[in-house]
Amino acid sequence: MERANGRGKKVVVLGGAGYLGSVLVRRLLDSDFSVTIADAFIYGDQGIRDLTDRHTVNIAPGDMRDPEFVSSVLDKTDAVVLLAAIVGDPACSLSPQLAHQINVDAVRTVLRAAEKKKVKRLIFASSCSVYGASNKVMDETSPLNPVGVYSETKVQAEGIVLEKSSDRFACTVLRFATLYGLSYRPRFDLVINKWSAVATLKRVLEVHGGQQWRPFLHVQDASDACVLCLNAPREKISGQIFNVGSEEQNLRLLDAADIIATSVGGAEVVIKQDQTDARNYRVSFTKVHDVLGFEPKRTLSDGANEIAWAIRDGVIRTIDQATFHNEEMIQKYLSQSRKLGIMGDGGANAL
Repeated sequence: MERANGRGKKVVVLGGAGYLGSVLVRRLLDSDFSVTIADAFIYGDQGIRDLTDRHTVNIAPGDMRDPEFVSSVLDKTDAVVLLAAIVGDPACSLSPQLAHQINVDAVRTVLRAAEKKKVKRLIFASSCSVYGASNKVMDETSPLNPVGVYSETKVQAEGIVLEKSSDRFACTVLRFATLYGLSYRPRFDLVINKWSAVATLKRVLEVHGGQQWRPFLHVQDASDACVLCLNAPREKISGQIFNVGSEEQNLRLLDAADIIATSVGGAEVVIKQDQTDARNYRVSFTKVHDVLGFEPKRTLSDGANEIAWAIRDGVIRTIDQATFHNEEMIQKYLSQSRKLGIMGDGGANAL
């Protein structure tokens, strides 16, 4: 993949302090983009705290549902990367109303503002989880079968985004495989990261079921895909959906667990048949490879090794910190909102 050159281009990353966002903004800065990080900082600002002195960075705290805030951050902007969302079924299930407000209604707010401000491109972060449960290999034309609130809201939001794509406003949907890997805002509610950490600390990891198929993608590679879309010719990405991942990382959960156990130096894999995850899908990534030339550079072993290194070197002292888990942070946020008498409140929650 060629190094992108964003010299002179201004990009707003909604959810830029989050798991993927904090990686992406650094990738954009290294590629000479000017970046506005728009985020409600529900998970804190540790992911981007060291960027405050960069002259090509503007940090804008605010609520993505607020039309005035969105309009102000999109002023004189070339492109938007929309990562902000309540992410994951556990977090979304805490308040389906809030999840719909942020993951669907706020997307409409962003699209309206982007059109008015004559933004040229919008990249929307969706998920391969929209395919739900299927025994077939799913491509971008396959029927969707969302299982849970999170994937249901992503299906709705995709339709809103694609409906707005035009000759003047190129909108693209990226359906990411399940992310993993070390980030500036770590997450240990993601299966590969959790397994890597537990295997390192306890030398054992539990797999519920294990026969379910799932596609995986390193967070750095997901960042690369976003930049690739920002720099691709308009005709290649406008109105398009791309599954983002690789055929090699379509894996059964049991096989993924075995890779992790070996990568961290040896751990016991224990199979549990209770609480089996209903999601089961293999995904085709032919389109993103053929059209955009996307090819992931990192593997599950890379991700497991970097998590193990961070733990052994003391960079990460505990994986139980609340900020590493979306569900816990959304629960805290909802509790605080109820105490203040604010029902269903939310913000530009970072992916």
